[in-house]
Amino acid sequence: MELLSIKRILLVCLLVMFSLPAMAEKFRLQDIQIEGLERIEAGTVFTHLPVKVGDEVDEANTANIARELYKSGFFNDIQLRREGNVLVVSVKEKPAIASISFDGNKILEDEQLTEVLTDVGIANGRVFNRSVLERLENELTQQYFAFGKYGVNIDTQVRELERNRVDIGIQIVEGDAAKIKQVKVVGNTVFEEEDLIDDFESGLKPWYQFWGSRDRYAKQKLQGDIELLRDQYTINEVKLAGKFIIPEEEVRTLVDLSSGDIFSRAKIVQSTDAITNRLGNEGYAFPNINPVPQVNEETKTVDLTFFVDPGKRVYVRRINFTGHKTTRDEVYRRELRQMESGWYSLSNVESSRRRIQRLSYVESVEIDTQRIPGVDDFVDLNIAVVERLAGSFNVGAGFSDSQGVVASTSVSQENFLGTGKTVSFRINTSQVNTVYSANYTNPYYTIDGVSRGFGFNYVSTEAEEADLSDFDSDQYGVSMNYGIPLTEVDRVGLVLGLRHTEINTSTNTPVEVIDFLDQNGDTFDTFTVNANFIHDSRNRSLFPNKGNRQVAGIEFSVPGSDLEFYKVSIENSFFFPLGETFTLSLGSEIGYGEQYGDTTDLPFFEKFRAGGFDSVRGYEPNSLGPRDSFDDSFGGNFLTTARVQVLFPPPFIENKSRARLALFVDAGNVFEEFDDFDSADVRGSFGLGLSWITGLGGISAALASPFNDQEDDDTEVFQFNLGTSF
Repeated sequence: MELLSIKRILLVCLLVMFSLPAMAEKFRLQDIQIEGLERIEAGTVFTHLPVKVGDEVDEANTANIARELYKSGFFNDIQLRREGNVLVVSVKEKPAIASISFDGNKILEDEQLTEVLTDVGIANGRVFNRSVLERLENELTQQYFAFGKYGVNIDTQVRELERNRVDIGIQIVEGDAAKIKQVKVVGNTVFEEEDLIDDFESGLKPWYQFWGSRDRYAKQKLQGDIELLRDQYTINEVKLAGKFIIPEEEVRTLVDLSSGDIFSRAKIVQSTDAITNRLGNEGYAFPNINPVPQVNEETKTVDLTFFVDPGKRVYVRRINFTGHKTTRDEVYRRELRQMESGWYSLSNVESSRRRIQRLSYVESVEIDTQRIPGVDDFVDLNIAVVERLAGSFNVGAGFSDSQGVVASTSVSQENFLGTGKTVSFRINTSQVNTVYSANYTNPYYTIDGVSRGFGFNYVSTEAEEADLSDFDSDQYGVSMNYGIPLTEVDRVGLVLGLRHTEINTSTNTPVEVIDFLDQNGDTFDTFTVNANFIHDSRNRSLFPNKGNRQVAGIEFSVPGSDLEFYKVSIENSFFFPLGETFTLSLGSEIGYGEQYGDTTDLPFFEKFRAGGFDSVRGYEPNSLGPRDSFDDSFGGNFLTTARVQVLFPPPFIENKSRARLALFVDAGNVFEEFDDFDSADVRGSFGLGLSWITGLGGISAALASPFNDQEDDDTEVFQFNLGTSF
């Protein structure tokens, strides 16, 4: 116990002894009253009192009463007095921590530092004791030492607030990281020094490498490198011991080590984590998995025993949300797969976190499993949500020699009034399109997650302004959509639509359009059905770094419509993390359409086109594919595109979750029919892309260099878009 605490206890005991002469006489307690409580419940005080109603009290045990209350850590001052046969306990609570703020930190984000302090009992709402300040500074200093920041300076300021609260401000001067000038190995006679240090994480960077942290000194990293130099040991036997909640055979399958394997600490950690996670799914939130090696130096072998102590099965008492300033509590609770009063399941907690993280209006989610003092079989889940802009005012812009600037505007609220419902209105008055549309979607039309929505749109198009075949169209329609969840990651959708389309021609309308209108008419009422299957296991909807998304869909007009056709498409997106910084992204799209019944061809305004942000960057939007008799883009019945990207956060933006760069290679084209596909006709580009979420919405930009392009292709080196589609 700290010296200061001992002195304070002695002082309290002396005050009690001199202020309560009446207690020199023994009396029987008829009641106990607590005064001065602000935040702490009276019941909490009673749990720390060593006496209860009916006990006899005198001077001998008053000091013990004060000492036990002080040991609770909740109070700065304690006074006892007697009123008749009533013991009155007057307390002054220690202040609570209202907020903890950081300034000056760069390599460690606020969330990381907050997590470190929470692990040592320093967090918002906790009792503040000035003795914790030294521990706070030591913990943060150790974190920076791990990054080689041995010159870090941490200054803590405490500001008193009203209602017995304090604000802790932490000023951090990180300083320069210690750099490695040389790595020298001595005593080696069999192996060359270069061979020994080649796999080190510590060392000098190659002369051509201007990034990375290999030359930054960190004690933990160096210790790991030293482990690489130690003699190899072989696993002789792997054993299990302890209490098995799940079958021992299943536990053994989680151990990634067996007799004859090279001893690996990394595999031990991996096996320990696997057992921990498996027990976590059964409600054992705090198991203790202790791998104990027995080393035989003569034979260079190791007997490894995993001792399994699952602890007590834990139930979730409460689930608390913080940080949601706009969104209603129920919107997040309906995404939960871990229920209150149910036993704790690590997989359900992770599923809940992933589902909330994938909401478009959520930037980040952190879930803290908090033990309950005095209770060993219940925990609380504290879910901290950071929300991003849920509404947007979007502007789209493109630059080309033929069109100049093309602009559109829209207003969208993906979390309307905090309900999670989507309401959007779009007005586009560009040279190409005049668009008026309104859409509404309720993602939880039923409690099971069935969505329902409605839409209305009017589109007037002057295709010639987009360097497409010359025709004008007026189209308006209504639609109704449903989405039905099948699993946590699978969903089917259905869209029913009714469209009315009128086509007008001019003297510059190509013969391909004229022939279609002569054979099929120029006014169409079409009832369409669009069905799709979506598999989405991405960890978040914006800027994912792992998981995949596949969409397989078919759209067809109902027989008897003025136009009879169908279109099928498959889209794929895969994300693979490459360490903590980089992500490999692979994407592709294939589409095919055809007419049926009395319709002579896939309608020209339904044909596939490629080029632009969503397909092949470096080419003007919708410019790739077959051309008409006037050499304008006409579109085709078969589309294929693919892209490979390496994604990483830009160095010039502090909040890495709001922006990322992409080194990309795009390829693809549109062909008149499926049989016309020729790999030699595939267009491609490579370059650098930027996606950035701002207060006005999302910004996308790309610098692209086309390859395998032909003389009549419409290319663009720079493309820009202000909107929300990435």
